[in-house]
Amino acid sequence: SDFAGKYYTNKLSSPEKIDVVYQSVEVNPPKRTEPDQSFTIGMLGNFEPNKGQHIAIEALREVVKKYPDTRLLLIGGNNSRYAQELEKRITEYNLRQNVSIVAHTVHPHDYLIQADAALVCSGFECFGRVIVEGLKCGLPVIVPDKPFGQELIKEGYNGFLYNRESSGDLAKKIILLRQTGHLPEMKQNALKSVENRFSIPTFAEEFISIINSKKA
Repeated sequence: SDFAGKYYTNKLSSPEKIDVVYQSVEVNPPKRTEPDQSFTIGMLGNFEPNKGQHIAIEALREVVKKYPDTRLLLIGGNNSRYAQELEKRITEYNLRQNVSIVAHTVHPHDYLIQADAALVCSGFECFGRVIVEGLKCGLPVIVPDKPFGQELIKEGYNGFLYNRESSGDLAKKIILLRQTGHLPEMKQNALKSVENRFSIPTFAEEFISIINSKKA
């Protein structure tokens, strides 16, 4: 990512040795169906503190006060202590009807594609792969207002940025997404923002171009 590239450029005495090549992110989700379901936010990631599923649950606790039918789909569940803590919060906050958990699966996009939007709560990412996956599923993505999020998301165009230190701010952005009349347009923008990007051919072309330029 540009974020990682700039970080390491500042650490080297010969910054010209750094080049950025985006990795490929291949997503071929099945055709989206039209499920008769409530507004759903999908979150893909292994259950661990850095991924921030607890932040999503805290935010949902506030969102359901205004929109009780809002659902949170957590994809990547496991049996860790952290996962057990999340289960306790879900029960304590009376969110059993609002939160669904899918265990770790080799086909996560089969689930993510059914959501109305994607959510990322990571504290740190060198490259926001899961953001790209959400965009390639045609979903606006709500991400932390951090370099890895700012690099891929344009506020109000293909998603929203929020303050990760405030679950209340995340709740406001989810509510804003529910209230906007431009959700279909944002879904189209999500696809446009990754069109012809992050593909294997693009990765190969950029990588070969850099290698050839170094030989010249």
